[in-house]
Amino acid sequence: MEATAERDRLRGELVALVAELQRVQARLVAAVAEAGRRGLWAVDGAASAAAWLAAHTGVAYHTARAWAELAEGLEDWPATSTALAEGRIGFDQARAIVRAGRPEFEAEDVAVAETSTHDELRRRLRARDEGDLRALRMAERRRFVRWSFDDRRRCFTLTAELPDDQGALVAKTLERLATTTPPDPTVGCFLGYEARLADALVELCSERLGLDRDPDRATVVVHVDAEVLSGERLGGGVVADGPALHVETLRRFLCDGRVQVVVEDEGVAVGVGRVTRTIPPWLGRILQARDGGCRFPGCGRRRWVHRHHIVPWSAGGPTDLDNLVTVCGFHHRLLHEGGWRIAGDPNREIRWLGPSGSEYRPRDLTRSLLESANVAIPRVQEFFDTS
Repeated sequence: MEATAERDRLRGELVALVAELQRVQARLVAAVAEAGRRGLWAVDGAASAAAWLAAHTGVAYHTARAWAELAEGLEDWPATSTALAEGRIGFDQARAIVRAGRPEFEAEDVAVAETSTHDELRRRLRARDEGDLRALRMAERRRFVRWSFDDRRRCFTLTAELPDDQGALVAKTLERLATTTPPDPTVGCFLGYEARLADALVELCSERLGLDRDPDRATVVVHVDAEVLSGERLGGGVVADGPALHVETLRRFLCDGRVQVVVEDEGVAVGVGRVTRTIPPWLGRILQARDGGCRFPGCGRRRWVHRHHIVPWSAGGPTDLDNLVTVCGFHHRLLHEGGWRIAGDPNREIRWLGPSGSEYRPRDLTRSLLESANVAIPRVQEFFDTS
């Protein structure tokens, strides 16, 4: 009896915590929507509401994007917004209803969400919209591919969402390549089917990269210390804008593959001086390794970025690491046309100064606001105090 009572108590505690979390999420979405209506992210120089949220809260960008997306979309979904605020449905369920884009079924979808899991709700929404041209157009707009590196598990995670026809093409290609994978020579057996699908994806990308006629752009760049590569001390290397690699993996890359290993001595690189303002590809790769993307707080865009001369080249600023910083096009315009400027050492830490000359530090501003307003969530605190 005691074991049963303990299990029931734990179930009840989990349900209560999730219900409280849902109410907090509803308040969070409402606050994000209000911040969007007031244009707070634009005032602070952020390129989007999601980037602004990531800078001020420290959450992952994809989390901030989900908050911003639902906050913006809920304005036209009153029944869903009410159900979320009352804790009858969760954040993920509300997002699924809004993303389905069928307001004429909103009341029905909310009722289903109240008694279904998120996955069950998504299956129902998908089944209803099969063959619907509107649903197909929305699937086209929602398509994405995202990836991330897990440093602890040393793995790469790929997430994608494609329209049905495009997904079928990708699946068939991988399946076809997987059937041609030879057995593992060490044991003489075939690997599991999912492992062979993974190998097929890598093979497909490797082949495409090898055929690229622009070797500078189609090169995997790895940075490694000279002593590590020579075996004088232990360590590894780091892929530009990617994960850390074991030194043996680097040596394999050196045997065959479109990989450039940048050997460094204590991380020091030599600039190219003022002979030209054009940044050569080798220096561009070093900048990419150092900055990772746009250096504006919370932005982090990695594609289609610009290299900004802190001291303008026309004013005598050199084209070297000490005078270059990576920014996206939006924040590059802020620096030239928006009255913003950068101070500090780009090899260590830089400061962003707004048009008024004050430094923009979103996390410090957030902590200051929390302390001055004594912001708290009494319901959550009360729950933990009495549990």
